[in-house]
Amino acid sequence: MTPLHFLLILLPATSALRVPPPVRPLESRRTALATTAAALLSTVPAATRAEESAGKKFVAETFSKKATTLQGTAIELDAETPAESRNKGDAADLTPAIAAGSFGVALSRVEFTVPHTQTADDSIEIMWLKKFAPNAAKGFYIVYSVGRIAPGSPARLEATLPKGTKAVPMHWGPKTGLWEGAPFVVP
Repeated sequence: MTPLHFLLILLPATSALRVPPPVRPLESRRTALATTAAALLSTVPAATRAEESAGKKFVAETFSKKATTLQGTAIELDAETPAESRNKGDAADLTPAIAAGSFGVALSRVEFTVPHTQTADDSIEIMWLKKFAPNAAKGFYIVYSVGRIAPGSPARLEATLPKGTKAVPMHWGPKTGLWEGAPFVVP
């Protein structure tokens, strides 16, 4: 017996030198998983499975109306409002105004305002700046900045954007509906 064998015999079973049990081959795990899945699916009638899969829609085609963020709400409002339902009402009161000032070499501070008189009953609730992408694929949407406006507060949103960025101001209120301003380039 060599000295190494002698040491291994004397070491307790909980030693770090203990050999782990052999690993089961990956193929046998896949087989077990496939068998279990097939058994579970066989308990659901085929007609029910077909009805469930037929009713599913892709996110790009329809929105869930369950946005969990303010940005998600803005995207849903824009996607679900038809073009003929936008920009309804007094244009002098609801047309977005943009002002910008330099904020260093590569950035500009953009201020987006709406001259609408904010009251508790009639106010703009959400304002955002989105990327101007007229030829983008359906579902493509980038929000640069979004803000919730409290009733009675001035309708104003500020954002710092890179110079040369093309953006579109948007706002929505329960009575004013969705308004889309003219695209602009950040100076």
